Amino acid sequence: MDEKTKKRIFVFIDTNLVYSKEMDYNIFRSNFLNQIIILRNFFSERIESTEILLILPYTVVRERYKQKYDLLYKEMDEIIKKLKLLQKKDFFKTDITIKELEKNQKNLEKKIERAGNDYLKSNSILITSDCPAEFFERIKNKAYTKEKPFDNKEIDGFKDALIWYSLINYLKTQNISKNDHIFLFTNNSRDFKSDNTLKEFKAIFGTDIKIISRESKNFQICASENQEFLQFTLQESKGIEILNIFIEYIEKIDKVKIEKIIANPFPTDLSPIIIPYQLNKENWKKEIEKRTIDLLKSLNFKVDTSKITFNYSLLPNIFEITVFLDFHEEGYFYDINSFEISFEDGDIQEIEIGSENYLILDDYIIDYQSPDFTFFSIEPRINIIIAEILENLIGREVDPDTLIYTILR
Repeated sequence: MDEKTKKRIFVFIDTNLVYSKEMDYNIFRSNFLNQIIILRNFFSERIESTEILLILPYTVVRERYKQKYDLLYKEMDEIIKKLKLLQKKDFFKTDITIKELEKNQKNLEKKIERAGNDYLKSNSILITSDCPAEFFERIKNKAYTKEKPFDNKEIDGFKDALIWYSLINYLKTQNISKNDHIFLFTNNSRDFKSDNTLKEFKAIFGTDIKIISRESKNFQICASENQEFLQFTLQESKGIEILNIFIEYIEKIDKVKIEKIIANPFPTDLSPIIIPYQLNKENWKKEIEKRTIDLLKSLNFKVDTSKITFNYSLLPNIFEITVFLDFHEEGYFYDINSFEISFEDGDIQEIEIGSENYLILDDYIIDYQSPDFTFFSIEPRINIIIAEILENLIGREVDPDTLIYTILR
């Protein structure tokens, strides 16, 4: 198909949807971005008539680099101070570790930018240019009149204005047509959405921009608030036939909980958008099949119910998850080494972390009393982060209360 006749879907992404508190160089990697990359790749392989373009405003990129720099610099600084204190008290003689940390800290900004740029390039994510000076008069007037994105805000309002006008400036170079669709994903649509901003956008491009807000902590592309986005993007999927449907579930005392629904060949979990409520053990299969078929039809897939097979997998409930940590005595910090998941049916699953490094400072450990005491608790905020890491690894919901910790000696 001629590139000029393709329908384009421009997806701009605000900062919080690529935000991560992990102690590593994964600058942009997030649950949202992982899912939308999968969706973009699905279009590239299956739907020739439509192209999804993933775009980060320049301000978002700079803000993420600064956020990651501040986070890592502070943590490294605390480790260096602790090491120097231990060295002064003759706990160890060598200063090789301290010098290595200081060297990494000095080069931290370059390392962050290199890691971030490599990720964006390898995943074909575009960046707008910085907001041009020609828009600063408009930005100044919006600030004076407290018009969005400046209503009841100061610094954040200016940042959001830079994002808004770098988005507009980028689209001015793209020859936008009536067949194109433009979306802005943000953690709060109120930062951008108003009658004036929407009117301003339409006056420039002759089309609307859809501003979609993240409604939940664990953002899902296939979620109820994004159904309009999926219906727009999947308008050209009528020729794609659903072959089979895989449903993973767990059983509670009087009901069933759906963990995942994959409709092959669509690669993303559909369960968040189906909202599987009121599924008791008597009628749940018939009901979930109906809801899944109805959803797929609404998303324009080719659905022949006589040909589709449903495959059900009963997943055992998770009883307990042990997080194994490596303790670094010189630095008084921990790395996550592996996970051991114990299920209620007695099975055990082991997950090695591999080359990924997740650093936990000793300060986050609660009730750690002596080297002989290997089971301990961890600050709730870190506990939640580790549960989210594991959710991404196993594709299942993880209750932070099921996590326990032990140190490998």
